[in-house]
Formats: sequence, C-alpha cells, structure tokens
Amino acid sequence: AVVMDEQTGKILWQKNASSTLPLASLSKLVAIKVFLDTRPTLNRPVAYSLKDEEHNYKYAAKSESARLKLADGDTLTIEDLLYSALVGSANNAVETLARVSGLDRAEFILKMNQTVADWGAISTHFVEPTGLSPENVSSALDYAIITKQIYFNPIIQKASAMRQYKFTTINTKKVHKIINTDKLLRISRLNITGSKTGYLEEAQYCLMARAKNNSGRQVIAVTLGVPERQESFDQTEQLLKYGLKMMDYD
Repeated sequence: AVVMDEQTGKILWQKNASSTLPLASLSKLVAIKVFLDTRPTLNRPVAYSLKDEEHNYKYAAKSESARLKLADGDTLTIEDLLYSALVGSANNAVETLARVSGLDRAEFILKMNQTVADWGAISTHFVEPTGLSPENVSSALDYAIITKQIYFNPIIQKASAMRQYKFTTINTKKVHKIINTDKLLRISRLNITGSKTGYLEEAQYCLMARAKNNSGRQVIAVTLGVPERQESFDQTEQLLKYGLKMMDYD
C-alpha cells in the first residue's frame, strides 16, 4: 500500500510499496490513457464484435469476466465504450477500444508498457489491456506514479469519479446502466475524485482511490493484494483520511 501527495509526489505512508504484484483491472486506466492518446472522436459510432471478448476468455470464464452485454454488430459510441470500461470495468469494452484505436493489438500493449516506463514505473508490465492476466503486474508505488500522470486527462478524471453511466445502443435502442464498481463513491464522506477497482484470484482485491481536501490538493492511495473486498474499501478509505490529514499539517 502507498499514500502519495499528488501535487508534490511525496510519499506520506507506505508498506511493501515496491513489491511487484498482479494489478488486475487497475490495468484498464493505462489502456484508456493509451487509447485517448490516439485522439479519438468521442461521438464516433462503432460496431461491437463478439471476437473482441474472445481475448478475455483466454484468462477467465465467460461467467467470471465483467463485460458489457452486447450482441455482435451492436453499435454504440466511443464515449459509451470508454465509460463502460472505466465505470463498470467492462473487459470487452477495453478490447473493442484497442481494436478501433488504429493500432494493432500488440502495438497497443507495447504502448501501454512504453507509456508507464516513460513515467518511471519500472516495476510495471502488461501482457494484455484489461488486467485479466495475472502477468499484468505493478507495485503500489509504481501505480501511484501512474495515477498521478493519468489524471492529467480530463476524460479519465470525469469517468473514474462517476457513480453510474447510462447509454442506449444506437441500433437496438437498448438502455444500458453501468454502476461504478467502487462503492466508496457512494458511501464515503470524503471528496473522492477518482478510483479504480480490481480483482483476480491471483491479485486479490486491488483499489486506487483519489480524494481532494478543502484547499483543492489531491491525495492518492493504492492498495494491492487485500484478501477481502470490504477490507479493501475500508483500508483504502483510512489511507486517504490519513493522507488528507498529513497534507493539512503540511
């Protein structure tokens, strides 16, 4: 675990922060950043392909993989895919974005690795874009560094603090309501300004959360490898509270 003052990069608290562990769906924020770097048109309609989700089933059974329930050929916008990936952690939405990015899949994954290496996240490595593979690894310290860089993007800022997102498929007019996987956004009294959950059996529960104090300064907390889901939320919230208190004293 680690707590970082986002403005200064100062580490306020850490425990085994350099240990390399699977990071599960925390991978998705980096995938979305790489996709947004291609400067997509958000209202562009794209067709979903069932082949996109086949990548997911190399690592997880269909029943185990968080996904957006779409039929082959369903049309939706780039923006709908982005928010489904970040708010609802939909694995198939990430693969569709990788496919329509203009990069081939191997190049997309390479860009993910190059991007975090450029930021100094030297313990981080991706083999696929969703986090379903336990070979996607990072450390709490690396991921705090990644978080600081990712939140320069206003779309990621908005999407990862959103409690829910609703859209309608263009062709079938079917309504999809996506609920954020981080319940801290709904129950915490803190001003949570961003978050991402992750879970794999190998990774256990992972969570990044970001909160703002009254003067507008941000604190980042990252916890990896927590055995229980509720414990993940509780520990991360406590770390945010500690970080906010430390910044107030600063």
